[in-house]
Amino acid sequence: MDKQNQPLQSEGERVKEQDHSLSERLYNRIIDSYNFYETKRLRRVKAMQLAALWIGVVMFTGITMWRATAIWTKNKTIQPQVQLISAFQTSKKITLPDSTVVVLHPKSSLSVVSGFNEKDRSVLLVGGAFFDVKRNPAKPFIVKSSNFTTTVLGTKFAVNASEEGDINSIFLEEGKVSIQIGQNHQILSPEQKFTYHRSTDTWQIQNVKGVSFDMSNGSILLNAVSFEVLQQCLNEYFDIKLKTKNAKALAVSYRLRLGLSLAPGAIADILG
Repeated sequence: MDKQNQPLQSEGERVKEQDHSLSERLYNRIIDSYNFYETKRLRRVKAMQLAALWIGVVMFTGITMWRATAIWTKNKTIQPQVQLISAFQTSKKITLPDSTVVVLHPKSSLSVVSGFNEKDRSVLLVGGAFFDVKRNPAKPFIVKSSNFTTTVLGTKFAVNASEEGDINSIFLEEGKVSIQIGQNHQILSPEQKFTYHRSTDTWQIQNVKGVSFDMSNGSILLNAVSFEVLQQCLNEYFDIKLKTKNAKALAVSYRLRLGLSLAPGAIADILG
């Protein structure tokens, strides 16, 4: 059939085709618009999540710097220029200019005086840390915190100087340390622990055997320790309060390796 003899399209069919074409264009525009705004929404959500994370980091750093300033002032020391090294969510290993190795606990910070190791070796700790101090009799290593000052020549020890909770402590694995609390001085020998109670301004020294630190990865090693020592370690280093009425659990010894960055659930799995 030639073109001239083809049947003419009715007016109704032409309108139907136009309506279909218009509907298809509107549908595509709606889909494109939805995709565009959904992409923008997801970007906003991601930006808000990142902003929340950075706000947390900034608040932690700001509070830590304020605490550092307060402690320097409390110790009647002119505030020097300091370098703030912080561990926000995990432990962090640091080697200082004098070759002293420090493992910072999570949510802890270390302020190092400008000119460290030139005349002395002073640091300021907020939170907790393990120290393996390079021996230098001419320059004692001094750790300042809000409640006490620890002075050593060369040794391996742990300090818990958290601003939260009632207990601060020092545990000495090797060497000897001098602790100043106000006008009082205490000397620790290896395998001794100094515990300070902030609420009552009192302290005690006890012998603790079977506890050591792996400075390579920031782990606490418990070798045949009592349930009481296990309780103390979990409370001070992980803020976990362990209780039991099981006579067998109180009688046995415990051998564990606990990394500072372990979550409570992981520690529960290790304890079985």
